[in-house]
Amino acid sequence: MAETIINPLPITISTTLSPITCNGANDASITTLVTDGVEPDTFAWTGPNAFSSTDADIFNLEPGTYELTVTDDNLCQESTIVIVEEPELLVLTSSIVDVSCEGLLDGEIDLNIVGGTPGYTISWTGPDGFISDQEDLSALAAGSYDVSVEDLNGCVQVLNAIVDEPALLEVSIDVTQISCFGADNGALDATVVGGTAPYNVLWTGPNGFSETTEDISNLLEGDYDIVVSDDNSCEFTASINIAE
Repeated sequence: MAETIINPLPITISTTLSPITCNGANDASITTLVTDGVEPDTFAWTGPNAFSSTDADIFNLEPGTYELTVTDDNLCQESTIVIVEEPELLVLTSSIVDVSCEGLLDGEIDLNIVGGTPGYTISWTGPDGFISDQEDLSALAAGSYDVSVEDLNGCVQVLNAIVDEPALLEVSIDVTQISCFGADNGALDATVVGGTAPYNVLWTGPNGFSETTEDISNLLEGDYDIVVSDDNSCEFTASINIAE
């Protein structure tokens, strides 16, 4: 009677990739399941930077292309390729709007998050116990703000953002009083510091007096008011009396 020859089924390879969690982590792994063929099987992995392994499952993998060749007991072979990709680096940048006038609460920070694995958890801290879980911040005081962003894979990136404020808008005024009764030789010399240049100056006084220069002269007796506004509309006001 003729001998019956049974052909074994071809080798089937199934792989499962656990991807790299964070850019630069090199923590991917590949597990392998081989069915059919004739046991026992041998494994030969090759990969980037001269990587090699004879294990079915491989761990702590960097990005690159990994090729597996499985050889069964009959020396039949089957191969497969697994590509390990690195997630995009989690990067934080910010756009800052500084406080417009000293002491106001109108600073802003717009946070931009790219890369990583979306599903971000945001944690802000700042001056005077400030905390927030919002991406973008407004109505801020001047100061240093720190944000920590964690993506869905637990990768963390931090960023510091500083909200500045201009120096206090101040005006010093030198007063020259009228020298003699009935004279008109009073003078007021203003010096503006702080704030944000350029400045707008408006003097008003008796008899409809109005002037937009810092220094005014040939003044009569009376009260003179000054309003100085800077480029951010911050204002300084004062009233000075010229006496005879």
